[in-house]
Amino acid sequence: MGLETGFQPEPFAPEAYPDLAAIRAGMADEAAAWASLTDGLSGAEIEAELILTARLGRAWPIPRWRVLQHQILQGMQHHAELARLLTEAGQSPGDLDFIFFRPASS
Repeated sequence: MGLETGFQPEPFAPEAYPDLAAIRAGMADEAAAWASLTDGLSGAEIEAELILTARLGRAWPIPRWRVLQHQILQGMQHHAELARLLTEAGQSPGDLDFIFFRPASS
């Protein structure tokens, strides 16, 4: 939402995702929103500066590509953290190497 509006969104409400079906639906909605946003961005828009405003009102200029980069790197961090926790619990998620990732439609 920050990339679309320039404003930091409110955090997700845990009660909005009471079960696995709700989490899956929310993830599908998020994936569709990301695809719509990124498919519609031109190279110039990706390079352009965006003014992001935090919930407390602090605003700062940042190139849109830096926000996209942050999303990718933070996602990698979360995958690694979850993989470690699952592995320590005896439930390794297996091969998570990005280079071998294939979307479900491929």
